[in-house]
Amino acid sequence: MSHLFTGTVTTNAIPNATASDPQNSGESRGASIASGINGSPAGHWTLNGDLADGSSHQRTLVATGDPSLDAVGYEGSAVEFDGSDDWLSHPETLVDTSDSFSVAAWVNPATADAAATVLSQQGEQADGFRLGVTAEGTWSFSASGVGGPGSVGSAEQVEPGVWTHVAGVYDAKRQQLRIYVDGVLSGAADHADATRVQGPFVVGRALENGVHTEFFAGAIDEVRVYERDLLGSEVALAASQAVQRAHYAMEEADGTTTRDEVSGRNAVLHGGASWEVQEFTSIVLDAESEQYVSASLPELRTDRSYTVAAWVRMNDRDTQKVALSIGDAEAAPFVLGYRPDDRRWAMSVACSSGEDCEWAEAPSYWDQVGEWVHLTAVYDAVAQEARLYVDGRKGGVATGVIGGTSAGELNVGRAVRAGVGADYWSGAVDDVKVYSGVLDDRAIFQLAFR
Repeated sequence: MSHLFTGTVTTNAIPNATASDPQNSGESRGASIASGINGSPAGHWTLNGDLADGSSHQRTLVATGDPSLDAVGYEGSAVEFDGSDDWLSHPETLVDTSDSFSVAAWVNPATADAAATVLSQQGEQADGFRLGVTAEGTWSFSASGVGGPGSVGSAEQVEPGVWTHVAGVYDAKRQQLRIYVDGVLSGAADHADATRVQGPFVVGRALENGVHTEFFAGAIDEVRVYERDLLGSEVALAASQAVQRAHYAMEEADGTTTRDEVSGRNAVLHGGASWEVQEFTSIVLDAESEQYVSASLPELRTDRSYTVAAWVRMNDRDTQKVALSIGDAEAAPFVLGYRPDDRRWAMSVACSSGEDCEWAEAPSYWDQVGEWVHLTAVYDAVAQEARLYVDGRKGGVATGVIGGTSAGELNVGRAVRAGVGADYWSGAVDDVKVYSGVLDDRAIFQLAFR
């Protein structure tokens, strides 16, 4: 028997989690995320091939230098800066820096060994605020004050070449600066006597003593500015936005490959895995012949939030079997399949150490043998939860989960343990979808209809 699912059984009901962020004041995190971010931003630039503002203010940015507008972004394209003379700007003052405001962006720095500014509001001699990277390789958020600027740094180190969601919040009521990294509160500092600094909004550099400085090298995507302090749950929502990274529709009906509709890459059928063309075209797998499908891992980090979904049909309830997994010879940070001991669907999210964490499970029924079932597995890194949905409905949860990392493959129809295939699927699999971020309950429910 495989040990991929070993752990502590959790309940099937999922209570609302209350965020530990003091700003939420007891608000249910789940309810807040479901309702979205309230109010129009002062500016929202998707940077998806142009510099247009998607908010009602229509504040189109202007490029200086030669930043690239077609770099690979967190979603779609992004703007890439050379770190020497590139920046974007808008002449209007976007926020009153003496009052509450928030700024956020997806950032992919080329380096972490020099101070660099991602977002700022420029005054006559210095900036009213800055969000960026310190010379020590941490994230930083600062704002002007009577006695000089106040600042707060992140606990996390900057990871060059990795897309990271960074947000800075000034809460005038609490006189506090906060910085969030990937949706999680990373640092807070008192900041009294904030001052109002008016001037252009700038992306990609700072101003100090009237001189342009701290030019950013790397890519920036999805910039947002708000004239209020965002709730911690709202920052988490922005950091957990779902972006589809792979979709294997499995409509080929023959051959030994199936195409990813997102990247155009092919997954490979192994061991004589075959096609079935009935009401739906699908891939049929035989456990005794050790048949499976393998694909390169999409643009996804398993230590951050992700969602994986598929239609599955199993032939029996007698053996433990894995429909989808991510992993390599060293670790299996994600496994989704069936446990025969208690007749339940289950998902496992491995700890960073490579050991199994708790797993979420959901009931199965006798009539599901030989019938199509839709499974969706969600790892929410901000809430530290693994959630399992069956036919679009939430079935089980594991809490206190910290996802592990892997450079391995996406496998359909098996797991990999110690470099050896295990728990092969007996049945069929169809329409595999992979997302970075968290799909909400409504979107998951819609996936279960075809």
